[in-house]
Amino acid sequence: AWAALGAGLSLGHPDAPEQGHAFMVKSVEIAVTVGLYFGTWMLFVGLTAGIFAVLGFQPSGETMQAAAAWGIGAVPLLALATVCDPSRTPAAQRWDTGLARLLRILTGIFLPLALAVLVVYVGWFIPAYFWRPFQEREVLAVYNATIMAILVLMTAVLTDPTEQRSTAQETSLRYQLLALGGLTFSLNLYALAAILSRTLEYGLTPNRYAVLGWNIATLLMLGLALAGQWRAQKSDWASAFRIALGRGTALAALWALWVLVGLPWAF
Repeated sequence: AWAALGAGLSLGHPDAPEQGHAFMVKSVEIAVTVGLYFGTWMLFVGLTAGIFAVLGFQPSGETMQAAAAWGIGAVPLLALATVCDPSRTPAAQRWDTGLARLLRILTGIFLPLALAVLVVYVGWFIPAYFWRPFQEREVLAVYNATIMAILVLMTAVLTDPTEQRSTAQETSLRYQLLALGGLTFSLNLYALAAILSRTLEYGLTPNRYAVLGWNIATLLMLGLALAGQWRAQKSDWASAFRIALGRGTALAALWALWVLVGLPWAF
């Protein structure tokens, strides 16, 4: 449903891929806001229950369940209303204030850290423990979760299309993203080889089918992003990167839709 909403907000615009990228960034911002609001709500409910407990009044289990359910239903709507301006397209949202600005700062901090971790991951851990994802699905799951986390990081790091950076900052950010994307592409190839090996050895199951398609979709996303950056001029590489990720996300969304709707009929 969320992917359908993103498609509806993005398609029909001449810059549909950039609109799609902006929608993805806003989705990350909304998810973070939901976490903050829900944590605050649960803290409020817990403190309220504690205060009443001190006074000798114990709320019933039904009351606590109703409070939790109300929070689960209301918090996402509140986060959506807080973060998004319904009168603007995804790309025309405000990016210079509030959580969007904080998200940009955090991703800028974590980008070099993620790059350093991935260098150790690909340069040391994989050669030292090469066959583990071929033999242990838990390790393969960690690799796929890592790929997903890095894709989210790469998507969120370029939140504001109007942000002004110095030439040195532009160059540094571009090559950090190229290096991170290249290493993640290698990790994705490795994970794809592992799931193919497990499929050939143990047979095709719904879980392996879904993971196999997901690995192919993320590999194409990374390939599009890297190719777009590599071919782009220095002046418009960020726009090319956003467009490539926006196009690649459509593949991932289509695969997720197929897994949810078509997979039960295929097995």
